[in-house]
Amino acid sequence: MPRMLVVATTPLCMDGLTAVLLRMAEIAKQYFQVDFALGEGAEDSVSEKLKEIGIAYLLPNRSRKTLKYIRFLSRVVKSGSYTAVYIHGNSGTMAVDLIGAKLGGATVRITHCHNWAKQPALKRLTLGTLMNHLATHPVSCGMKAGEALYSGSFTLIPNGVDTKKFKFSQMTREEQRDNLNISDCFAVGHIGRFTKQKNHERLLRIFREVRKIREDAVLMLCGTGELLQEVKEQAKDLGEAVRFCGSVAKPQNYMMAMDVFVLPSFFEGFPLVGVEAQTCGLPCVFSDAITREVAVAPNVEYLSLEEDDRMWAKTICNMKCKDRDSAAERIAAAGYDIETMRKRAEEFLSSL
Repeated sequence: MPRMLVVATTPLCMDGLTAVLLRMAEIAKQYFQVDFALGEGAEDSVSEKLKEIGIAYLLPNRSRKTLKYIRFLSRVVKSGSYTAVYIHGNSGTMAVDLIGAKLGGATVRITHCHNWAKQPALKRLTLGTLMNHLATHPVSCGMKAGEALYSGSFTLIPNGVDTKKFKFSQMTREEQRDNLNISDCFAVGHIGRFTKQKNHERLLRIFREVRKIREDAVLMLCGTGELLQEVKEQAKDLGEAVRFCGSVAKPQNYMMAMDVFVLPSFFEGFPLVGVEAQTCGLPCVFSDAITREVAVAPNVEYLSLEEDDRMWAKTICNMKCKDRDSAAERIAAAGYDIETMRKRAEEFLSSL
């Protein structure tokens, strides 16, 4: 059986990118012996899942020790006789991984774009051009992300949701709200890594305005990341109104407890969490930096990041939950079920 090395350029945790990477790796097992190379490590819970699939190599720091990173990756590819390298990332910096893959002898070099952000002109001209030259099979989670990153055609594999798992349950909602002691609260929710991209500082400012309208409002923040402590400091004045839930193994339970889901990101590719929230029947408020492809259900509002905090707060407070029981079926019918993603992924991987 041919061998595939899956390269993760970001930390692996309980987030959307990791979920897609693991799903793609599980599908790839039908056609390849799959192992992993981690650029920034993985949480313990994710490491256990990786071990169930194959070996996981830890790479040197890519940004600080780029040449060492390339040499190490090329040696791993060569010594392991990996004919295919599958790189999961967010930008033209995947060119660095592609160099290592090519030097190691991999003839199939896949880049899977999970994000979209406006890249500096020099970065697009240098790393972006090199990435497009070296990648043999470009893949994207969404059209906007793919068109922004790739200069030519690419394979579209939309992020899929396990609609059965995220189907709304009133019993789960009541139990979760009781456990979190928010049974009588207006629960505003967010799930995402604590990084600059997710814009937590702005979310806290918006939530302060929400509290002026709804004194019973609480903000549920699920996730981990390098800015977690900084955001906790910023939220000190809000006290118990902000709940830091940490890395959650069952995000669907937290979504069922929420009343509104908010994603004020500076940029995204195709945020899986946004579709998961809609599958739970949550009304969603997204920044207009997020692709419109994500708005699968009717109860979604987009706001410009230029709008003031009061407008965001009014919109959040005016959102109403409607037909949560039938939301999962609507998402599946729209083609965003995990089985649809699986079929597209199998078609792609079986053709390599």
